[in-house]
Amino acid sequence: MIRKKCFTLLEILLVLLILSFCIALTGIKIQGMYAEQQFLSESEQILHHLSLARDLMLMMDTDIHVKMRQNEKEETLDLWLEVEKPLEPGWQRLIERKISLRTIGSVIFNDQSSKELTLRFSLGAMSKGLLTFIEGKESKGRKIEIDLLGYPSLFAKKKEGKDNDAIPNTPSALYPVEVYQAVYGDTDANT
Repeated sequence: MIRKKCFTLLEILLVLLILSFCIALTGIKIQGMYAEQQFLSESEQILHHLSLARDLMLMMDTDIHVKMRQNEKEETLDLWLEVEKPLEPGWQRLIERKISLRTIGSVIFNDQSSKELTLRFSLGAMSKGLLTFIEGKESKGRKIEIDLLGYPSLFAKKKEGKDNDAIPNTPSALYPVEVYQAVYGDTDANT
């Protein structure tokens, strides 16, 4: 007697249920990882603009303003640079173009939140304080904090609950040893 083994409809539905459950769990995990990566990517864009503002300030010997404004109509955070010196049209278009950030919901500077924020990069009076980016509209989302240390120091980036990472914050990082010693009178410029 030849007997065929067949799957019953109940067994097939059970296998499909298990597979769909696994796919749903994977989708939720991927969506969370995507949101986290987008937030980190936008935070790096802001860090890049802060670094660009500092470099332009040193190269062009002019004041640079990093502007951030909440665009409530499009639900984005607009970010751009303003240079006080006149620029050639091509450079001006490149440097002052606005970038819309969708994941960062609010920016807090020195524990004060506002719809518009201007950070000044000037040889004599750079903005100093704690800059915080918060994901989404709620203050319960992920956040990244950046210490703006003023001139001539670089900024120091730190994540919530962690120590400062990888960005040097020593003033001597901007100068050769001889210039640093002449300006600050410190003999230990290599630390």
